[in-house]
Amino acid sequence: MTIPRPRASSEQGFSLIELLIVLYVVGILAAIAVPTFLSQEAKGRGAAARSNGRSLVSVLEARYPGAGLLQLPPRPRSEPSD
Repeated sequence: MTIPRPRASSEQGFSLIELLIVLYVVGILAAIAVPTFLSQEAKGRGAAARSNGRSLVSVLEARYPGAGLLQLPPRPRSEPSD
């Protein structure tokens, strides 16, 4: 069992104000970082979906060669408006 020793006059802890300021700064940094992280997550999911779509097209073209799966229908011509 240890006996607590009295603090020397040069040893001091943090004041309440200092701790509150640190918490405030950490809160501001978290408020900036969280939306950035969430937007990066959405970008990653979009990239994964595009990649999966390209892979699907490759598989279908390999499975059904000459079927013209990627041929887009011709665009309808727009009539000039008078």
